[in-house]
Amino acid sequence: MKKCLSLFLMFLLVLSVAAPAFAVSPDELTKPILFKAAKGTPVLDGEMDDLYKESSQILVKTGGPNTELSEGYATGTAYTLWDDGHIYVYIEVADNTPGSAPTEDVGGWECDSVEVYVDYINNKTDSDALNENPDAAQIRFSRYEAYKECGTSGGAHSYIDPALKYKVVSTADKYIIEAAIPCKNISKIIGFALQLNDDMNADLKRDATVYIRPAQNTAWGYTSVLDSLELIGSTATNGKEDDSIEYDEPDILKDVTVPTQKPAEESKAEESKAEE
Repeated sequence: MKKCLSLFLMFLLVLSVAAPAFAVSPDELTKPILFKAAKGTPVLDGEMDDLYKESSQILVKTGGPNTELSEGYATGTAYTLWDDGHIYVYIEVADNTPGSAPTEDVGGWECDSVEVYVDYINNKTDSDALNENPDAAQIRFSRYEAYKECGTSGGAHSYIDPALKYKVVSTADKYIIEAAIPCKNISKIIGFALQLNDDMNADLKRDATVYIRPAQNTAWGYTSVLDSLELIGSTATNGKEDDSIEYDEPDILKDVTVPTQKPAEESKAEESKAEE
């Protein structure tokens, strides 16, 4: 009897170790998250330099309101760096449903792309759309290197900077974007967010939007919903550093429960079976 009890207790212990410490619903991500960016200058080639590993991991996997969660939408893993002239973003997007390259009359947000939101002085306001705010930017990077697009769709401060550089690497089941975003008069802590746009059936219409946190589905209009990125080692004194802001740690994103994407081979097999 004692032996059976001991085995049962050991079984429960194994289960408790194997199970995640806790699960977090995307709706629980109500606080901004403070990410860290190490100082360093990477090679802009679409390959992840070891320097990036000194910065916070940023998980982009929360589906937006127009997203069919059962479909297995794109998800992303990102890292950042900074130096005296740039913010660097490296993001790998798991996406086994390649769409179509946008045409001249189709907006880049309708196709597979990554959007980077930057509030250079961490204003966090509800009053200015990013494309009307000279201290902030919304920058879109297409999966399709042949089609260069970055910026917002109009506005007095629509993002245009010929100094911006990026590299795209795309395969059947993922794509990588590495960007060097030029910046001046940047503060020690900046507003920051990422968004994925996913065309899942190549019809030039966006099927999913994916964010770090659900509130960021309005990031195009309000810098208040952005997270924050601390530039480690920066001595800048401009910008807004509000000690009253209560942050979550980046690790909370590892426990967010969302549908996982099926392998490309499995998805294709199911499609073929459905057509029979």
